[in-house]
Amino acid sequence: MKQAEVRIPFKLQDQILGSMGSVAANLAEFSAMESDAQKKHKLMICIGECAETIFWFDIMKTDIIPSVPEQTDVADRLQKLKASLLSLYRSIERETGNGEREATV
Repeated sequence: MKQAEVRIPFKLQDQILGSMGSVAANLAEFSAMESDAQKKHKLMICIGECAETIFWFDIMKTDIIPSVPEQTDVADRLQKLKASLLSLYRSIERETGNGEREATV
């Protein structure tokens, strides 16, 4: 039996792709940052974008597609990524003196 085609509104697709793309782009930029303050800033942006993507997946799950295993898998992976990024952020904070601000050059 053929699965029914589900149409996701373009605006929702755009929001999800934008926030997911932002996570990837900011992680790429993170790798080029020199100071810990810059790295922490990029990580916080990534964490926020993960949270936004999870939000859009939740909207999609409740309003558009009630139960799709792939959607749940992606949301779970995003939660794990968000937790890993937060752990990395806290690690950098511990190394730099528990959140003390660095002087910018």
